[in-house]
Amino acid sequence: MRPPQLGATILAHCAWALALCLLHGALPSSAAQAYRLADRFGADIDIGGGGGRYFTGSPQDGYTCGVCHVGAPAPDFELLGLPNPLEYQPGTQVLLELTIGYTPEAINGIAEREIQEEIDEAILARQIELQNDPDNLSLTPEAFDELVNPSPEARAQRVADRANEVATRVRDASGITLEFTGDLGEAVGQAALDQQDPASRCANGDPAAKRVEVNGRIFFAMDVCGATKLRVAYTFPEDPTTVVRIYAAGVTGNNNAAPDRDGAASLTRVMTAPGQQRAFRAQASGGGFGCQTSASHPAELAWLLGLSLAVLRRRQRCDVRAHRRL
Repeated sequence: MRPPQLGATILAHCAWALALCLLHGALPSSAAQAYRLADRFGADIDIGGGGGRYFTGSPQDGYTCGVCHVGAPAPDFELLGLPNPLEYQPGTQVLLELTIGYTPEAINGIAEREIQEEIDEAILARQIELQNDPDNLSLTPEAFDELVNPSPEARAQRVADRANEVATRVRDASGITLEFTGDLGEAVGQAALDQQDPASRCANGDPAAKRVEVNGRIFFAMDVCGATKLRVAYTFPEDPTTVVRIYAAGVTGNNNAAPDRDGAASLTRVMTAPGQQRAFRAQASGGGFGCQTSASHPAELAWLLGLSLAVLRRRQRCDVRAHRRL
């Protein structure tokens, strides 16, 4: 029978090992990277890049933006222009529009939450002021009451003003990837960017998306620059036996240069020519999640994990021997 102390020791050292990992992730040089430029995903991990993962969700990546960007509801993510049902005529062309963003109701909800957070912080700050120096308050009682107890009209105006800010932040921190593959992850069909729509261009008017060709893959990645739409003219393969798989992933951020409190979304569409049987034989490639958490200490994390496991095993043996002597 396992002694109670041994179980407690194992739990304690597992917690310690986890704390080491978290501590490593908190080191200044290990801040998670949030890529504003699509080119960063192709850069080497050692210099803070994505190591060649573009997070489209295709078999070549195996992952979407959601492995890093968390903490907010999934944004609206819609792909328009595909035939319905999802069958294609070989050699035909379609204009696809992939859009990302929150509905006005969701934007207002985010604004409401942020306003309430500000009120809660103001109340906490006032409590600290009253405890430390009640004769030297930053706001008069009247001004403080107006801040934390606004009239319905004043609060509605504050939310409306904040909603405009939120909408701008979401637009300025949105990114999209789109890829077309066959069953095994190979590029199929022909695709070209269409950037005539203002929503598919950066806030300064420059094109937002790039066509990327790497290792036999052809896909599109949009810079985080104020665009919310990706437009692609796609020509289906001539071979009617080809299965076309469309992978799309996107993220809307809160513009804080980190992947926390961001909303991620993804979708997959499978298309065949009429009368063809659908199949899926692709396997996601192996590898890490791709969220870059360290630009300079990959060996250090392995060392910390190894050390924690060694100490845990040594402590377990000591506890077992001590129990046998009892």
